[in-house]
Amino acid sequence: MDNPIPLVGGQVVFTLKVTNNGPSAAANVVVTETYPAGFTFISAIPSPDALTDNQWTFASMAAQEEQTITITGKATGGGCWINKAAVSSDTEDPDTANNTATAEVKPLGIMVSKVASPAYACAGQEVRYTVIVHNLSCTDLRLISFTDTMLGDISSHFQPILPEGAVRSWSYSYTIKDTDPDPLDNFATAHYQTLDSLVNLTDTGSVSIRCAPVVGG
Repeated sequence: MDNPIPLVGGQVVFTLKVTNNGPSAAANVVVTETYPAGFTFISAIPSPDALTDNQWTFASMAAQEEQTITITGKATGGGCWINKAAVSSDTEDPDTANNTATAEVKPLGIMVSKVASPAYACAGQEVRYTVIVHNLSCTDLRLISFTDTMLGDISSHFQPILPEGAVRSWSYSYTIKDTDPDPLDNFATAHYQTLDSLVNLTDTGSVSIRCAPVVGG
């Protein structure tokens, strides 16, 4: 595996090496990958069997022959993953203990979102904004900064440590002014860091408020 700690949304490459340890040739060797939920297949060399993205068949492998499979995918979800590969053959295997292998992946990422209620508001009306941060990482994170375009620094409303997998939110109210643009765009940006200070993670959530729906929109 090229990177056991990828960023969520980033690329992950798995390399499988399949060896026939003998003593005889192996017929119909089938390699099967079990992808974790947070992994999305992109491509592989060689290509998988027809109508699959996780199975490769080699008609025959001589004793001591090795085959390499390189799988490229995307880290689409958080949490710790276990990627598992298994091999089988029509030829009797004197040692099946080495027919599976696993690799642990620990993605890093945060997701910031911002929502508003009601969805439409005009001057003099109150809007309730909620800022949400989700730790997609397989580890706790330290808050470095949290800003909002309306309020500036909002870091004090979030705990210094965001536990693995945790979701935290904070809400505030705002009354639309005559001088506010329509639409009124609002952004919240969070900056977190791994506890060892080696990786920085930033994400921005946004929401747009209009006085009324756009005709034909």
